[in-house]
Amino acid sequence: MEKSKNEHGSNLAKPSITDGETHEMKLSSLEEDAFNDNWNEALSKIEKRMEVDLKIPKERLNISFEPLGNEGAGFVKFVIV
Repeated sequence: MEKSKNEHGSNLAKPSITDGETHEMKLSSLEEDAFNDNWNEALSKIEKRMEVDLKIPKERLNISFEPLGNEGAGFVKFVIV
């Protein structure tokens, strides 16, 4: 996997992206908190990060948020359409 730095300065592994398949991207704690506070604002931030880091236009994304386990860690699941 190719690695890049996201806007928060942390390493982000770039997965191989295939149209029509479901992929996951881990949320930062700030992004996860934003989902709990304001869904639309958080979704906008996630779309922006995907456009910048993964070079995927938001018009081609189908995004859903899924909390995982007791830790509250969240992932964004997305499909490119």
